[in-house]
Amino acid sequence: MKSWHKRSPEEFKFSVKVPRAITHFKKFKDAGDLLASFYEVVNRGLDNKVGSILFQLPPRLAYSEEKLQQIIESTDPAFPNVIEFRHESWWTEEVYKELGRHNITFCGISHPTLPDEVVINNPLVYYRLHGTVDLYKTPYKESYLQAVVDKINSKRKPKEVFCYFNNDIDVNAPRDADKLKKLATTKSKKLALH
Repeated sequence: MKSWHKRSPEEFKFSVKVPRAITHFKKFKDAGDLLASFYEVVNRGLDNKVGSILFQLPPRLAYSEEKLQQIIESTDPAFPNVIEFRHESWWTEEVYKELGRHNITFCGISHPTLPDEVVINNPLVYYRLHGTVDLYKTPYKESYLQAVVDKINSKRKPKEVFCYFNNDIDVNAPRDADKLKKLATTKSKKLALH
């Protein structure tokens, strides 16, 4: 990570995904030491270039108040934490607000089996685009990407916006990312897009 920090441009930000040992196997239970160690390694290696810490949760992990509180209590508020839920039961205003109160970003997702919503519950916005008809494959129309930009711009001005394309079959991801970047920088209210 120190090498990445050194070789990357000064303004570059990294998003780092939390290991599956914490999110999928332990599901945050008795994972405090592992998570503290992970945060420490990321902080030492990336320092000021930490853009976000992504917790991607398993698809079968359904909402419960107890699990939500366990997730919140497990995160270190000194870091820009983002939670990517993969079960539709988490898409509620209550969850958005509770995470926002703890400065944790709810990751919106464009995915064929999950609510397709740009969720803005924090000044840091995080949105993943996986392809909506054929997972990991379908390219995005410019009108869809324009709607994403407009939705983000319709709320209070975000501090930072991270958008990731995972529709990389047939090389659609880099083409779509380029289209989104152009749309985001041509608006009068430019996005701090990463």
